[in-house]
Amino acid sequence: YFHSGLSRFVEKGETIFIENLEFFVNDCKPKIGYVDERTRIEIQTGFTQENFKRKQIQADKNFAKRLQHKERNRSQLYQLSQALERRENLEGEELSQFDQELLRMTNQLGEDISDLRERLNIHRQHRHKSKRKPASRTLVESLPERKFIKSTVEGAEDNEEANVKCMIC
Repeated sequence: YFHSGLSRFVEKGETIFIENLEFFVNDCKPKIGYVDERTRIEIQTGFTQENFKRKQIQADKNFAKRLQHKERNRSQLYQLSQALERRENLEGEELSQFDQELLRMTNQLGEDISDLRERLNIHRQHRHKSKRKPASRTLVESLPERKFIKSTVEGAEDNEEANVKCMIC
């Protein structure tokens, strides 16, 4: 064979190594003579028994890992579906004590937040009112009076004029 500028005569049945690859020579032409870069060597390469064994072991390991991974995923999915199904089947009164306590605490917290909001709004209103200046009574009394006519039904006889004071405050 010719490789990297070197020539070597090989015989049928010999194993050769080229760039860390192992080849088994099934046939070799020419059987005698010189070999150079123009010489054509037809060989059928195949795995040696050790290479085949290593490849097969690696393939078996990969296959086993895939099977284990699929089985683990299937098992976890089944357990999850069973847990969800059990959870859905529980009625409100059948909730665990922990769930009931958690629900009670959540409701209490919501009520507390609502109460705090109401108190805060009342406090803000009180602060806003306390900051305003009280209205002057003389200012209110100086507002114009309005006269309203009280009537019941159109065309009724007891339409009377009423003096009603309206103060704008």
